Amino acid sequence: KDGFYHDAFTLPGSSGSPMFSANGQLIGMHVRKSALGKRAVSCGVLEMVYRSLKAAGPSEVRSLLGLAANPILDAEDVLRSKSAAFSERLELEQLESFYVEPDCQARRDSGAARTPLKEVVFRFLDADQKTQRLLLLQGDAGSGKSSFTLLLEKWLWKNVNEKKHGALLPVRVEMRRFNSETAKHCVAEVLGGEEQVLRLQALKKPFLFIFDGYDELAGGRFPNLWEANELGKGWHEGTKAIITCRPEYLAGQDYMAFLVPKSSIPGKENSIHLVEWFVASFTSDQIMSYLRRPQEQDVAVAPELYETFLTSTPGLKELINTPFLLKIFVDSFSLLKSKQPAAQSSIRFTRGDLYQAFMEEWYCKEEKKLVASMGKSIPKLKETFVEFSQSLAFELFKEMVNQIVYQEVAERMRFGRYKNDPTTDPNPWSEWFSNTDIKVTRARRGCPLRSLGSTTFSFAHQSFLEFFVAEELWQALQESQGEVLVEVWGARCLSKDPKMPAVISFLVDKLSGESTQEPCEDSAAKRSRSDQATSRRVSVRANLLWLIENSKRERTEGVTAEGVTAERLQSIQNAASNAITVMNRSGFPFSIKAREDPAFFREIQVPYADLSMAQLWGVDLTGADLSNCLLSGVKLSGANLKRSRMAGVDFAQWLIRFCGSEVQAVTLTTDGRRMAMAFGEVVQLLAKTPGDTRKWGTYYELRGHTDRVTSVEWSLDGKQIVSGSDDETVRVWDAMTGRPGPVLKGHLGPVLSVAWSPDGLQIVSGSEDETVRVWDAQRGSAGPVLQ
Repeated sequence: KDGFYHDAFTLPGSSGSPMFSANGQLIGMHVRKSALGKRAVSCGVLEMVYRSLKAAGPSEVRSLLGLAANPILDAEDVLRSKSAAFSERLELEQLESFYVEPDCQARRDSGAARTPLKEVVFRFLDADQKTQRLLLLQGDAGSGKSSFTLLLEKWLWKNVNEKKHGALLPVRVEMRRFNSETAKHCVAEVLGGEEQVLRLQALKKPFLFIFDGYDELAGGRFPNLWEANELGKGWHEGTKAIITCRPEYLAGQDYMAFLVPKSSIPGKENSIHLVEWFVASFTSDQIMSYLRRPQEQDVAVAPELYETFLTSTPGLKELINTPFLLKIFVDSFSLLKSKQPAAQSSIRFTRGDLYQAFMEEWYCKEEKKLVASMGKSIPKLKETFVEFSQSLAFELFKEMVNQIVYQEVAERMRFGRYKNDPTTDPNPWSEWFSNTDIKVTRARRGCPLRSLGSTTFSFAHQSFLEFFVAEELWQALQESQGEVLVEVWGARCLSKDPKMPAVISFLVDKLSGESTQEPCEDSAAKRSRSDQATSRRVSVRANLLWLIENSKRERTEGVTAEGVTAERLQSIQNAASNAITVMNRSGFPFSIKAREDPAFFREIQVPYADLSMAQLWGVDLTGADLSNCLLSGVKLSGANLKRSRMAGVDFAQWLIRFCGSEVQAVTLTTDGRRMAMAFGEVVQLLAKTPGDTRKWGTYYELRGHTDRVTSVEWSLDGKQIVSGSDDETVRVWDAMTGRPGPVLKGHLGPVLSVAWSPDGLQIVSGSEDETVRVWDAQRGSAGPVLQ
């Protein structure tokens, strides 16, 4: 009725939704209330049945006509009907019309070679090796991972429909719909139950499971999707999986432990190896290619205007280097342009500025729609939109979930900034989704939500939720003090699993003072506005320092004060950890603060804080709680850590072992799970202990060289090792068994360097004899000699 609730199977132009059972049978029709009366609804039902018959697959038609069903053959039809290629075909057509294919890189490095993403993924899908069955695709927020997986599903269904040999049946799973527990059976959930799983397995066809948005799982723990969903049991041996994730959510973790099956250990013939690629940022050419395409805007903008604006605004082109940020830039272009002074000064936009401008444009459009439908203006409507969006996002943040499941109840709810008083309604989301309060309904119209079904909702993009959470935290810093400030900032620790690095980044941008200021009329107004901005930043920093200092008020000599509950202490510590993390990431000089107030940092309670690269020279941290803090690159010279708690701290530097000799060479496999290092005449192979990145165990020692080993290198598939030595030989080893392979002789001096060709068929070596030799890796025979 209000355009808000709709089902996944709504047909274009219809007034209702067909409902399918788990096995794909059409079992009924959901029809919304209509002001036209029963006759109109009846006609609507008849038309819906007709349209449903036209759209139904063979299994649904057989069921409707009472014909015998073939469960095995019907299973594929049901799977097809559940895919985005069927249910979201109009959106996919629009997406494809604006799509600019991204590139990807083998490592997260701006200088690394770039390859079209589609080419890399289809090469992975076409690979015959039984070990290459798992692809991790990492990319920044808005880099196009989800768009690509939607289109990939469409392309694969096209291959299936055209009966191409070896075509994989795609199953796309949106991970935001699940938490760390329900994700353990998300495949069965998406497919319609265990019975449907058995039917699909009986097809004896290879499947591709696409787990999109691994970082959006609620709950904070990452389950092993391959193992938990038993993708290695019952499914065709050619079945593969792709997992997409933002890299910052895997940083500093041994993610191999919860991606690769534990049974995949070095030395096992059919171990599953993780293939890893990173979605690259757009190049300048890709950015302009996107901007030259016709855009969905009320007022068309010539591509030359975009280019002129990008050229005159420092750093902006580098900022909008992902498809999503490009879309935001296009939609908010007129507002961004109005913020740029006429003098073309050195104004710099941040990512938060882009989101702010986009949301302002969004609110304006939604306000116009609502006013037009009601025929009258509504005071402070934009403020209501902002309040609703931020409070809903913050509630999701506190509950550590990414979606809302809501069913309407009769109780009338009061809409407010925070939920202050409990009600009899068992559903906690009624404050935002009740249709009995007209104010709530209006406020919801301005919130960028999307439906995941008739009763399930989420923000249209995960980064919207993160932006609104950051705005709520920043607003509290500017407007609140004391217990209210602790309550908001202590709701959750941003640097503790599940981490919120994007929220931290938004806050750091604001604190660094890089946010765009409104254009000014004259120098006096400019000075006044600048003074106000400086005053706000001072006030914000003062509040952040107060949150840190407040963490030690409830403790004396390391003992918690009487009457302080565990919940309150946790909230105080969360607030302090968040404050010191944001200040550190913005480059705050803690050592200078310590010189001004030597006792300030004594007894502070900041567990799980991110203090990487922090300037803590000479800081007195006596009795401080630094447990589980990230301290990589921290400057601790002269710091006092007496009685401080440091259990679980992460310096990001781990001592492997003393080898008893100079380590001449060391190299890792592409998945980072195995290491080869050369010392003396020995090559030692080590592997990570599953689940513990700090422990490495030796599983082979390769002996055969008669002099110092100078270089060592893994083959790309991780199955072989090549080593060079001062004994003038090159040796090949089987890394899976430890057995020696060919000994390559020909150099007349110590071998200084060795390398594999990408296909593993050739080896090259460089020597002190001033030659480079090419060898056949399989036969051990000599090839060309380059002098």
